[in-house]
Parts: sequence; structure tokens; C-alpha cells
Amino acid sequence: MRQFILPALFTVLAGSTAFAAPVLRAEVSVNHPVVTVGDMFEDAGLLAERALFRAPAPGTTGMVSLEAIRAAALKAGLTDYTQDGLLNVRVERRATVVDVATLTSLISGDLAVRGLLPAGAELHARFDNPALSYNAEAVDTPVTLVALRYQAGETNQLESATSAAQAMEVKNQIQQNNADIGSATSELQTLLNTQQAVTAAEDGLVKKTLKLALADSSTLAKNPMLRYLGQQIALNQQQLTVERQKKLPDLLLGYTNQSFRGVNLASGAQEVFSLSDRFHVLHAGISIPLLPGGYKSSVNAARISGQIAAAQLEYEKINLSGELNALIQEFGKNRAALDYYEQTALPQAALITTQARQGFSSGETSYTQLLQSISVAIKIRTDYLDKLYLYNLTVHQIEALLGIQ
Repeated sequence: MRQFILPALFTVLAGSTAFAAPVLRAEVSVNHPVVTVGDMFEDAGLLAERALFRAPAPGTTGMVSLEAIRAAALKAGLTDYTQDGLLNVRVERRATVVDVATLTSLISGDLAVRGLLPAGAELHARFDNPALSYNAEAVDTPVTLVALRYQAGETNQLESATSAAQAMEVKNQIQQNNADIGSATSELQTLLNTQQAVTAAEDGLVKKTLKLALADSSTLAKNPMLRYLGQQIALNQQQLTVERQKKLPDLLLGYTNQSFRGVNLASGAQEVFSLSDRFHVLHAGISIPLLPGGYKSSVNAARISGQIAAAQLEYEKINLSGELNALIQEFGKNRAALDYYEQTALPQAALITTQARQGFSSGETSYTQLLQSISVAIKIRTDYLDKLYLYNLTVHQIEALLGIQ
């Protein structure tokens, strides 16, 4: 009996370790701005966290064609999956409905925390739009209070106008960024000569690393231009050798073996030859140039071409060395700036944001002061992203200069 139990148990265990191919879902419901491989496919495995495309707006639904899914999955590295005959997939983005009741509850809770709403009292709020309702992100805190003041006066109007202006500025910046992305995508499609949609592999800036000993004197050896000029010098050397060989004597040595069928009367006697009769001829000669001046000019021209190529190589080496030194200095400057932001500025920006929000929630800070503090923190983060972009650009320029793949 044991002889049958053990193989059966091994078969079950072995069968349980097989990996099934990812299966395309017919309907997808997400709660974040990006649809991932794990959202779109069951059993996505290690590729589950990779992004495919943007999700629809909160509370809305969209249909994604199989062709678009196939293209996005291929860019994410997923090629083997089961689609079960699906032609499109319904993608829904969950949302939280923010309405009059939600806002009234927020106001009531804030008043209770401040001690302005006695125990047992009930708040009745009236809004300009009684049917106010919109979809927000389905998160723990879909909406927060920006300002809560009840005294009439110009201060509330100023804060409201400032808030609206800032919101419109952010929306305008987002529209400009989307337009720039669209323009860059069109240029990339033109360079790649393709009509298919082109998306970036990375949605955010990631700090690059430069794996290179910058002090090494042989770092420019793999530069494409220097390697090309080195090949040109070798080619000119071979051409010079060929031109020199042309003015040397040329030895000729040949051998001919032929047959003749017919009658020969040249010797006065009639001779009949057949195909079996063979005639052998051995000839030799020497060719000496009578006017070597032309060859000498060709040799001089080849020598001068080699000297020009060598001078151009040295010229490019000097230029590239100077460019490399400038890029190394730029790399050091950007790296020092990033160290400052990562070690000092970004933590300070986070502290400013936290303290400003806490002060505003407790009533110690006005909305104008909150806006100023948040603006300072945002500018610090924006400057950090600009420096990170310049740092990565310098790394790419150094790698291109040194021929690093």
C-alpha cells in the first residue's frame, strides 16, 4: 500500500507547484489613479505592481479594448496570459460621494472639537446648492475643511479668492504639463517611425547612479567618435601600404596548357594533331615602373591623409576631455545639491507642512499663513525635482560621452 501512496502524494505536491498563466479579468474595479497588471490580470505574480495605464475619473467607468491591453501588457513585460475570448474590459474607479450631509458632518465635528458646539446640540447647515454632490477618491479622508469661519467680513472673501486662484493655477499647470507630455510623445513617435501609442517606462524621476571611476584616464577609450577616428587611422595606414607596393617591381609567372586539333603545315611537313596532343607554355616576366613620380604622389597623399586623421583624433580627444571634465564638475555640483535637499530641505518641507496643518486645524494659523507655508514646502519639493532632473541628465550625458550602454 505504501508503494502507491508515496507516488500519489508526490504527484499532488508536484502538481500544486505549477504556475498558472495570468487570466484577463472581464471587469476591473480600482481605487487609485493607475491600473496595474495585478488589477487587470488574475495571478499576475511578480509583475502585479507594474503600471498599465491611467484609471478613469472617480465614480466613472471606461471600456478598454483588447488591443490597448495587449500593447500595455507588452510594455510591462507580460506576454503570456489567457484572455478567454474577451474583446474589451470594463474598468471602474470607485468613489466616495461627497454631499450636503458629508459636509455638514465635517462642520459639526470641527465645531465640536473647538468646543463651539455644546453637547446634545444639532447643527443645521444651509448651502447655496442644496443638491450639492460630487465624486471624490474612495479614501479614508476624501474631503477636508479648507476654512471654517463665520464672521462676516473681507477676510473670508480674500481667502476664498486666494484659494480659488491657487486652484485654477494648479489646474492650468496640469493642463500645460499634459500638453507638453503629448507633444513629447508625438516627437518620440516620429523618431521611432510608429503610429502606436508610446508611454514612458517610469512615471516618476528616479535617481540614477554613475558606475564609473571618473579619475580613470582610459574612460574615453569607448567613445564612439574616438573609436571611429581610430579606425580611420588604421584604414589610412593600410592605404599607405597599398600605395607603396604599387611602385615596386611586379613579377609575372604563368603556365599555359592547351590542345590543338587539325593539320599543321608550318614546318613544311604535314602534321595532324588530335585532342590527346598537349602543348605546354611557361612564361615569366617582370614589370618595372618607368615613371614612379605618380606613385610617389599617391604615397604622399596617403601619408598626409593619415596625418590628418591622427591630428583629428588628438583634437577630438582634447575636446572630449574638456567636455568630460566640465560634465564631471556639473555632476559634482548637482550631487551636492541633491544631498542638501535629501538631508535638509525635504525634511524641513515635511515639517513645515505638518506644523502648518496642525496650526490651521487648531485655529492658531490663518488660511493665508497656511497657504504661504504650503507654498514654501511645495517650492522646495519642486526645486528638488528640478535638481534631480539636472542630475540625471548629467549622468546620461557622461554615459553617452563615454560610450556606456
